[in-house]
Amino acid sequence: MNLIKKTMNYKILLFLITTVLFRPDTSKKVETYVYICKGGGKKFHLNKDCRGLKKCNRKIEKVTITRAKNIGRSLCKYEN
Repeated sequence: MNLIKKTMNYKILLFLITTVLFRPDTSKKVETYVYICKGGGKKFHLNKDCRGLKKCNRKIEKVTITRAKNIGRSLCKYEN
């Protein structure tokens, strides 16, 4: 009986150690990228081929959604 208890304790301890050591890292954020027209505008676009970007006569830049929102952009009405 004592041997069974020790074995169970080791299994539980091993389980706890492996769940702590091999858990996925959730601290890393995955950023979403969007497209903006560098020539001005107030919108960002999820798709580079969005019809809202057709009138852009300057460079189309890929930025994070956080950056786009920080510079005052909002989602294009065609993708809303």
